Amino acid sequence: MKLSHVSPLWVELILLQFLNSLIPKFKINKMNKIFWMFVGLVQVLLLVLALGFPALADDEPDEAVLEHRKGLALARENRHLQAIESFTRAMEMRPDFIQALNNRGLSYMELTRFQEAELDFIKALEIDPRYFQAWNNVALARYKMEQYPQALQDAQKALSINPAFGMPHVTQGLIYMETDQYSKALEAFDRVVKMDPSYARGFYHRGLANLELDRLQPARHDLDKALSMDKNNTFFLFARARIHLASNRTAEAMEDVNRILDLKSGSFDALGLRARVHLAEKDYPHALGDLNLALELNQEDPSLFALRGDTRARLGDLAEAVMDYSKSLDLNPVQSNVFNHRGIALTGLGSYGPALADYNRSIELDPDNAQAYLNRASVHFYQGQISQALADLDKSISLRPESEVAYNNRGCILLELEEYEQAIEDFAKALELDSGYIEARSNFGLALVLSGDVLQGCAQLSQACENGWCNNLDWAVEQNKCPK
Repeated sequence: MKLSHVSPLWVELILLQFLNSLIPKFKINKMNKIFWMFVGLVQVLLLVLALGFPALADDEPDEAVLEHRKGLALARENRHLQAIESFTRAMEMRPDFIQALNNRGLSYMELTRFQEAELDFIKALEIDPRYFQAWNNVALARYKMEQYPQALQDAQKALSINPAFGMPHVTQGLIYMETDQYSKALEAFDRVVKMDPSYARGFYHRGLANLELDRLQPARHDLDKALSMDKNNTFFLFARARIHLASNRTAEAMEDVNRILDLKSGSFDALGLRARVHLAEKDYPHALGDLNLALELNQEDPSLFALRGDTRARLGDLAEAVMDYSKSLDLNPVQSNVFNHRGIALTGLGSYGPALADYNRSIELDPDNAQAYLNRASVHFYQGQISQALADLDKSISLRPESEVAYNNRGCILLELEEYEQAIEDFAKALELDSGYIEARSNFGLALVLSGDVLQGCAQLSQACENGWCNNLDWAVEQNKCPK
C-alpha cells in the first residue's frame, strides 16, 4: 500500500521547491524537538499537497474550475497569497467547491495562518463530512495550534472513513512526539512503514522516535533505510548524524555532517551539529570556529550562542562564555540549562552572588534540574552556608541518584564537619558508581585515615596518587599518617 499517490508534474515541482526552501532552524534546548516537529509538519504537508490538490477532470471547465486551476498554479510557485485570492474567487462562483476550500486552507497552512486554515477545513467538512483528507488537514492545523487531543480525534476520524489513508498515522505520530509520548509515536510510525515500506519519511520519523527512546541501534537502522531510498536528503543525514553522535560514533557523525555541508554549504544547523561533534572529540578550537561561522549566518538562534558559551567555557574563557550565555537568554529567557551554565561560569569567575541568582532562576524554571541544585550547593559552601549546601546536595541526589559527583561533594562537606563515617559512605557510593573517579578515591582515603583506618586509607591515597591525584597523600605524609 502506498502513502503517496501518483501526482501531476506540478505537484512534484512543489515538493522539490519546499524541500529546497523550507529549511527550519535547529534548536538545541529540547535536543532539537521543535526542529524535528517542524520538519515533520512540512513533510506531511508535502504529501497533503499531492492529495489535496487533485486535477479536475471537467471536459469543459467553467470559470470556477479555471480560477481554481489558477490558484493551483500560484500555489506551485509558492505564491500563496495570490493563490488564496484565486481559491476565494472560485468559491464565490461555486459555494460548494470543497476542493477550492480545502486548498485555500492548505495555502493558509503554508503561511502559518492556522486559525484561518482550520476554518476552511471545517467548512469543507460541513459540506462533505466524509472528506477524509480535510479531516487530516484540520488535524494538522490543530496540531500546530497545540490542540493535541482534538487533533488526535480528527486524525482518527480520517482513518475511520478511509483506513487505507496513511497520512493520519503520520499526523498522530507527530503529535505524540510533540507531547513526549514516544512509545505511542513509535507505534504510529510502525504502522506507517508497514503500510508503505517504500515511504522513506516513515523510517525517518520512526528513527527519531527510537532516538528519543534511546534505542540507538534501531534508530540508526531506520535512518540507514531512509537514506537508502533518498541518499542526499539533508534532513535524513542530519538525523543520522545525531544518532551517531549519541552513540559516540563521532567519525560517522562527522561524515554525515560534512555531506550535508557539501549539499548545502550555508547550513548553520549543520555547522552547529559539527561543532557538537568537535566538542565530543574535545576539539574545542574547531568547535569554536564552526560556531563562529554559524553565528555569522544566523544571529537569532539562542542555541548557537549557548553552545558557543559552552565551548568558550571549556577553553577557559569564562568572561566570553558569560557574554554568549547572556545573548542566548536575551533571545530566549526561559532556558533553565543556560541559566545553570552561566551560573557555572560566574562561579568560576568568583561572582557568587550573580551565580546564585542564575541557579535560583534555573531551578525556578525547572524544579527537577538536579545539576542546578548540585552547582548551587557549591556556591552555598563557598559562602559558608553549610546547611543550605547539604540540603541542595540531598535534593540533587534524590533527583539523580546515579550522580557520583553529588555523592563526592556531599562527602567533602561531611568531611569538613568531621562526620567521617557518613563521609566514607558517600565516597564509597561515588566509587561504586564510577570506580575510576580518582578525586573520590583520594577523598575516600583521606576520610579513612581521619577516621582511624590508616592502613586502608593510605592504600587508597597511594592508588589515587598513582593516577595523578596526590594532594591528600602529600598532606597525610606531612602529618606522619602515611609513609613516604
